[in-house]
Amino acid sequence: MARKHAEVDRFLEIVAERHAGFFQTGHAITVSRAPGRLDVMGGIADYSGSLVLEGTLREAVICAAQQRDDRTLNILSLNAQPPDMRPLFTATFDYFQPPRGGEPYRLVAERMRRDPLRKWAAYVGGVITVLEAEGFVRFERGLNIALS
Repeated sequence: MARKHAEVDRFLEIVAERHAGFFQTGHAITVSRAPGRLDVMGGIADYSGSLVLEGTLREAVICAAQQRDDRTLNILSLNAQPPDMRPLFTATFDYFQPPRGGEPYRLVAERMRRDPLRKWAAYVGGVITVLEAEGFVRFERGLNIALS
C-alpha cells in the first residue's frame, strides 16, 4: 500500500537508519500524522462555541507505534538534542500505572520526571497512565513509540 506523505516515509527511514532494531520485524506499525495548528485567537474556546481564528500548518507531528511482546514501553524522539534531552526513554508499563491503591497522578508525574534529560517522555507516558487508570484501555503488552 502506497503512503500519501513523503515525510512519513522519510520519518520511517530515519528511524530505521539511526535507530536500527527499534521496531521489531514481523509486527505491524501504525503511523499517524497530525498537522500543526496556528492559533491566532480563541484557542480551546471553540469547544464552548466561542469565535476562533485558527489554521493548520505544514509542520506536523508524526507518531509510529508498534505493540511489543513484553510490557516494556520505549519512547523515541527524533527531535531530542543532547545535551538537553536524551532521545530514548525505556520503562515497563508498570512504571506508568498508578498502583491499585490509586496513587495520585502527581506522584506518577514525579516518578516520570526523575531523569531531567528524559522528562519529555512524561507527556507520552502521562497519556498512557490516564488511559489505564481511568479504565479506557488495558495495556496487556508494551509499545514502541517513535515521534518526530
